[in-house]
Amino acid sequence: MKLSFANTFARIGALTYGGGIIAHVLNLIGVLPVEQMPTGVHVVLIVLAGYAVTGLLYFRERLSLKNGWEKLFYALIVVHLGLSVLMHVYSVVTDSNTWITFFPSWYSLLSIGYFAVFGYYCVLLNERME
Repeated sequence: MKLSFANTFARIGALTYGGGIIAHVLNLIGVLPVEQMPTGVHVVLIVLAGYAVTGLLYFRERLSLKNGWEKLFYALIVVHLGLSVLMHVYSVVTDSNTWITFFPSWYSLLSIGYFAVFGYYCVLLNERME
């Protein structure tokens, strides 16, 4: 398989969500509180999510989205990844994780669930490219 932007952006999106699941599990068990997230983690997320959201936007017309609900779900992933990039850029620029404390502790449980769904959907997107 030849690696290209077209056949890697969705997999990178899934990888991003997989990493997010790991980060939230580590937060829940107290190994890595989100308030102490290292700058390197923010940078990795910015690169991976930025790559994925760029592909999601660029290849939108080549994906066969079946109905309005799927288009809405797709848009939700694009918005989520895009806002995640912006929030993590903010952390790098300000060298601060204070914005993360806005989220209650139960958010990690919720995010593990929807990250798994979003990540699985990203895995399936590669098969949908026309």
